[in-house]
Amino acid sequence: MKKKIIICSILLNFLLSAACHAEVELEYQIKAAFLYKFLFFTQWPDNAFAENDSPILIGITGQDFFEDIFKEIESEPVNGKKLIIKRFGKNTSPKSLGKCHILFITSTFGAKTPDLIKSLKTYPVVTVSEIDGFLQMGGMINFVKKEKRVAFEINQKAAMEAGIKFRSKLLRVATRVIGKSYDRGK
Repeated sequence: MKKKIIICSILLNFLLSAACHAEVELEYQIKAAFLYKFLFFTQWPDNAFAENDSPILIGITGQDFFEDIFKEIESEPVNGKKLIIKRFGKNTSPKSLGKCHILFITSTFGAKTPDLIKSLKTYPVVTVSEIDGFLQMGGMINFVKKEKRVAFEINQKAAMEAGIKFRSKLLRVATRVIGKSYDRGK
């Protein structure tokens, strides 16, 4: 009888673990799709691209939960530019991260996040995360869960300070926009 209970317990833990992994994988597929779509609704200052043939770079820092999700779209042209996905370690210099057009800071990045955001203020980098309070730290886009769905909120003031403009279509679908002459929440 004890063996059956132990086997059932192990099986249940395995099934729950597999279900959680599938849920996390789906969440990061959605976040990857959003990161890709943000490229089409963002206008960077001219100095964000060193040369006309400069690629568009999406950087990821912190533990990478995306695995191979970007594989299908990497190297695809975006607005005539090659798309590159690059993973960075926690101790990468702000100068290296400043070459990104979008930088996703995972929830595992930790206590260094506010310092990282401050160090990137002089670079035209769209900072994106999933960390509670990210917009208040000066981040530009934060993923949130609304009714079990992935949504996002925007700090327009932080973007404008970096010379970045978000198109109105992106602002309209955000669950919350802060930092302009108005704050909008849904």
